[in-house]
Amino acid sequence: MDGYEFDELVRRSLSPASRRGMLRVGTGFLAASALAALGLHAPDEVQAKKKKPCPPCKKRKQGKCKAKLPDGTTCPGGSCTSGKCIPTPPACGGACGGLAPQCCPPTVFAPGGTCAAANDICCTPAQGGGACSVDFPKCCSPTTQDPDGLCTEADRTCCTSAQGGGTCSAEFPQCCPPTTQDPDGLCAEASETCCTSEQGGGLCPADAPQCCPLDLGGGCCAAGDSCCAIDDDCPGALVCDDSGCCGEAAQPRTRAVGGRSDRSRSAGSSRGGGISR
Repeated sequence: MDGYEFDELVRRSLSPASRRGMLRVGTGFLAASALAALGLHAPDEVQAKKKKPCPPCKKRKQGKCKAKLPDGTTCPGGSCTSGKCIPTPPACGGACGGLAPQCCPPTVFAPGGTCAAANDICCTPAQGGGACSVDFPKCCSPTTQDPDGLCTEADRTCCTSAQGGGTCSAEFPQCCPPTTQDPDGLCAEASETCCTSEQGGGLCPADAPQCCPLDLGGGCCAAGDSCCAIDDDCPGALVCDDSGCCGEAAQPRTRAVGGRSDRSRSAGSSRGGGISR
């Protein structure tokens, strides 16, 4: 700022209008200082301090705490429902302890939750709820055959209702559905084929995966072979061998039934694992 600009600023500050403006500013400053010294506050500050926080689950609308926060909003010790703070109930009603200190989440089957041992595995609602022990840690979902679900070893396969329920071992992990011949269903190797009731039930091996119907011998044939009961069922000069397959010199292939493939429903323990609530 040069000398001329400084002189102009001094002249303006000494003009009547400027002095009146400065007087108003100075008076307001002195008044605010006096109120502060007496422990009082300016009107605007008092008005601002009059607004108290809204209670939980409420918010201001047009200056009043009458609007509700959305349901599910977290509030001290609970969550909001219809504008009110509803306390969250203690897990499992506070009943877990001793040998069953763990509270597994509520499910349709156990709406109050389930108390379980500290090292138990909690099963999800889709798995029927409850808990499984560390010895049988896999939760199998409820089926028509096992409405409470099953607990089994980690490497076993859980079979569905359509597959007859129960579980299958790691060695024979495929769950074959029940048939007239095998009403509990069968457990098979992953490469084997499950045969239907019309096909005589049982299993066919990987090298002969075709299940022939009973009226054509009920055997197991290779994918390209034709099933037969007599030579007349075979095309051309092919003959029907003892396994019920058409070929020049087809090797007999018998169908696997029962034995190794028995279905298990007692591989573990029934669902529960603690105190059902």
